[in-house]
Amino acid sequence: MRRLTTVEELRRCDGDGYLAGRGWLHFCATPTLWGLVLFDRPDRSEAEVLVRSLALELEPGVAPHGFFVDASTLEGVDPDAFELLVAHYRGGLPRAREVYSRMALVVPRGVPGAVVTGFYGSDPPPFTTRVVDDAAAALAWLGAAPELAATLQRIVAELRGSSELVLRLRALLGEPGCATDADGLGARLGISGRTLQRRLTAEGTSLSAELTRVRIESAKRRLDESETPVTVIALDLGFATSQHFSRQFRAATGQTPSAWRARARSPRRAP
Repeated sequence: MRRLTTVEELRRCDGDGYLAGRGWLHFCATPTLWGLVLFDRPDRSEAEVLVRSLALELEPGVAPHGFFVDASTLEGVDPDAFELLVAHYRGGLPRAREVYSRMALVVPRGVPGAVVTGFYGSDPPPFTTRVVDDAAAALAWLGAAPELAATLQRIVAELRGSSELVLRLRALLGEPGCATDADGLGARLGISGRTLQRRLTAEGTSLSAELTRVRIESAKRRLDESETPVTVIALDLGFATSQHFSRQFRAATGQTPSAWRARARSPRRAP
């Protein structure tokens, strides 16, 4: 699949092309199959570009087609980005009735999954929709080529700057109660603990760095979506003290946990 650089290029594309930003991938596999993959945490500026790209599917002359949405690796929901996507979706419903033949939706776990499902549940799509937990099954239902799921997975891994191994490791570390020792994680990934550490080193990361990354992403979600005290979040996520958590959080985001929460709670950012 070819990476395109402008919305105009995607408009002229008759298949096998995609646009991508930080946290999203919008593609046209064939004239009868388009799709969207959301990952990490797209912000408002990225959502603005994404909405312009998504609008192509609703233009006159676009053939009726299936629509694939994979949000399984979405790590959080930015309120401003969510607001833009809701406005695009609701504004395009009249045309969507004519363009979309059916839609397959792959949802993430936890609160992001509830948000994605609720996004469509508040205004049920006027076309056949299937919610699943497996991208390959969703694409097969839409009649996609068997290799498309692997192609999209590879592209997303490249966009995220991480290998499939690292992405799988992060998914494991995000599971409640997951063991964090190298041998246990390696066994679940089908390799030895020593091989896991060696491959992480080769990619410029480490098990401790990936664990901290996953914990920080989880902390962002909890700060955004709950009123749980910062100290409780810190201890729940395995940080020794709230001070240690604050230092790690600030190093990763440039803000203290309290400042991050205040930003998410500001009236301007309310969805």
